[in-house]
Amino acid sequence: MGIGFVSFNQEALSKANKVMRLLQGQGAIDELGLGRIRDAFSNMMFPGMSVLQTHAKYFLLMPALYAYLEKTRIANIREARSIVRDCEIKLTHRLMDGSADDTVGIIGADMLRCGKGYVKYDLAYIYMAGLETYGLIPRGINIYATLAELSARYQNTPKKHRGSEDGSDDSDDLAGDRQLFITCGENYDFSHREPLDIALSHREAEFLKQKIVTNTRGSLLSYLLDSGLYESITEYLFENLRNALHDIPKELYLTYWLALRYSRFACLLRVRYAMLYNLAVGADRAAEDEQARFDMMLKEYGQEFKPESIDEIIRLVSSKIA
Repeated sequence: MGIGFVSFNQEALSKANKVMRLLQGQGAIDELGLGRIRDAFSNMMFPGMSVLQTHAKYFLLMPALYAYLEKTRIANIREARSIVRDCEIKLTHRLMDGSADDTVGIIGADMLRCGKGYVKYDLAYIYMAGLETYGLIPRGINIYATLAELSARYQNTPKKHRGSEDGSDDSDDLAGDRQLFITCGENYDFSHREPLDIALSHREAEFLKQKIVTNTRGSLLSYLLDSGLYESITEYLFENLRNALHDIPKELYLTYWLALRYSRFACLLRVRYAMLYNLAVGADRAAEDEQARFDMMLKEYGQEFKPESIDEIIRLVSSKIA
C-alpha cells in the first residue's frame, strides 16, 4: 500500500515531505537489523514460539488434522491447500462452540463472526515453525505437497494393509513407513462438528510439555517447563522475569540478561526515532517528552550501551546465527 498525502497548505506539505525523507533514510530502525537480533534471542530462549500464537492446543490439533487428512482423497498440492484451509475454518467454528464464553485468541473467530471470511495468516502459517521445532511434524517439508503424496500412497495401498481391522492404534505406521505427524492420542474426530474446547486437558498438556522439553534442550523454555519453575512465575513482563530467574543455570541467565540489555537498547533507539519523527512533523511538545524519556533511559542504563556492552550482545547472537 502506498503512502498518500492531501496538501492543504505549503507548511503542511513541507512537514509531510520531511517525514517522507525521514522514513526513507538509512537510519530507519528496520534497516539497522534490530529485528534479526531480536528474533535470534527469541529463538535461543523460546524456540518455536512467536507473538502470533495464541493457544497451545493448536500444537496438538494441527498434527492430528494432518494425520486425518493423509487418509482422505487429495488430488494435488492446490487441493491440499484448499482442504486444509476449509478444515481450519470448520475447526475454528468447533472451538468457538466448545470453549468458554470469555475465551480470547481463537484464531479467525472474530473474522468469521463478522462475516469477513478467514484470516490472512492461518494456523498452518502461524504454528508451522513450532510444530517442526517440537518434533510434531518433520522439519522442512511442504505440508501441502506432503499431504497430497501421502494421500496418493494411502489410496493406492490395499485396504487390508491400511491398518488393523480391530481398531488398534497404527500411529507408528503408514504404508510401511514411520508416521510423520505425531499426535497425543486424543480423538478430535475431524469428520464431525462436535464442540471442541481450546483449553488443554491434563493429558494434552503433559504430552506437549514432554515434546517441548525433549526437543528444545538447552533453552530457557525447556528449563522452565522441565524444572516446574513456570508454575511459580506470576510476573510476565520481560524486565521483571529476573526476579524469578536468578537461580537458573548461569548460561541461561546470561542469555536472558543480554536479551534484556538489548531490549533496553532497542527501546532507546525507538524513543530517539519517535523524537525525530515528532520534530519533523512539528509536534514539538511530543518531541520534548520523548527527549526527556531518552535522557532518563540514557542516565539509568548508560553503562549498558557502551560499545563493549553492545559488542557482547553481538558476539552471542553471531555465534548462534552464523
